Amino acid sequence: MIKNTTFVILFAFGLSSGAQPYCVMSEGAKLYARADLGAPVVSEPPVNTPLIGLNDKIAGDWVQVQDRDGQKAWSPKKQLTTAWSCLSIDVPKTSLRKGPGEKFPLARPHFANKSQSFKDLGGEDGWTQVEDRKGRKFWVNIDDVWKAQNRMRISFEQK
Repeated sequence: MIKNTTFVILFAFGLSSGAQPYCVMSEGAKLYARADLGAPVVSEPPVNTPLIGLNDKIAGDWVQVQDRDGQKAWSPKKQLTTAWSCLSIDVPKTSLRKGPGEKFPLARPHFANKSQSFKDLGGEDGWTQVEDRKGRKFWVNIDDVWKAQNRMRISFEQK
């Protein structure tokens, strides 16, 4: 029998049912107010910006997407990909490391700012390796990023 054991769920979140994670794959991408190239441009997200595709909102070659702030817009499908995973920084500033942990030295550049986007290469022990548009690789703390995909992190602590 285990005595004095407490199980703690730190956090859990994810996409709603039927949602699809996308990454912006082309320079000069534009998100529109409607599924129409003549509609007002809502934003111009950089390459590797993660977006949630709202699968119940597809119109021909367009898909309705939602960004990390919950803003909805329309994107031509040709600007998006599901071939890789991407993420954006979700804190004012985070350290870029040479390895998965704070014991590793800072990389160059040393920091990434909020909303900066990267290709996500996967990780370990609460860290994920990322790649910028220049092909440089870094490690970031997973708690400092936002990804448009299902994610759950559970921690069990024994007291």
